[in-house]
Order: sequence, then C-alpha cells, then structure tokens
Amino acid sequence: MKKLTLAAIVMMVIAVLGTSCTKTQTAPAEPGTAMVTLHLGINTDETNDTTYNGSAMTQYENVPAGTVVKFVVNSEKLQENPVAGYSYDKLTYDGTVDASGDVVVELPAIGTPYDVDVKFPDLELDVRRERFNTVTGNDEVITETEIFTKGDEAVSVWDGAVIIQEHNY
Repeated sequence: MKKLTLAAIVMMVIAVLGTSCTKTQTAPAEPGTAMVTLHLGINTDETNDTTYNGSAMTQYENVPAGTVVKFVVNSEKLQENPVAGYSYDKLTYDGTVDASGDVVVELPAIGTPYDVDVKFPDLELDVRRERFNTVTGNDEVITETEIFTKGDEAVSVWDGAVIIQEHNY
C-alpha cells in the first residue's frame, strides 16, 4: 500500500510539473501610422494686407520651401501599458516645407490619441512694408529684415488619422 501511495504521489507531482502555467510571451505590437499635413503661413508682405473693399486683413504668404520642422514623439505614448519609471526615448521626425507651404510627415501612432510636439524654426526673412515719407509726402514701400519666431505646438494623432492643420507665424 505504501508503494502504491508513493507511486501515486510521484505521478501527481510529475503531472503538476508537466502542466504548470507559463506566461505566454508575445512580441509588442508594432504601432500604426498617422499622416500629418501642416500648411505654414507667414506675413512677409504687409503691402497686400487689404481685402477687395479696402478693409485691413492679414494675408499670409507661404513659409519658404526647404524650411525644416521637427516633430517630437515621446515613445512612452506608443505603449498601451507603459512601464512606470522606465526612461523612454524621444523620437524626432523631420518634415521639410514644400513650395506650396506644406509639410507632410508620417508618424507612428496607436489606437489611443496622444500629442506630438511640433517645433518650428526661427526664420530671418525680408518683409515688405509701406510707410509714409514725411520728406516727400508720399507713401513708399521698404524692405526690412525681421526674425520670425513661433512657439512649439502640439498635434494630437492616433492610428489611421489624417491630420490637416494651418499654422501661421
């Protein structure tokens, strides 16, 4: 009887060890994408800031082609369940302004919306202005160099989103 009980216990231990639970290891899901298009305007010609009836209204020109805009993604936002205390990387994506003043960039995204920091460069450009010449008594157009600064902004993205926005300096 002792041999039978011992044999039963050994078989039960083997059965328990053979069927113990193991945690299923799965690879993290790859993020999807979001398309962001920003139209960038800047007022470099103040002489055309009127409407057809003469009312004052700012008319924005396109930001110069070739201007580089940076999009900064906190990779923690790409995790469905981020690990507390872990130091996640900041991912930077560059977008270049085209001739029509648009910058288009494809960014990683998940189903949950998150904010991407958009960093705009300072621009040193010539500005056309109209001023009254007190010596001649006439209006004249002058050109002055000016530095334009635009603060960082946030754009919310999610998987499959197509974002189109206008931003002006």
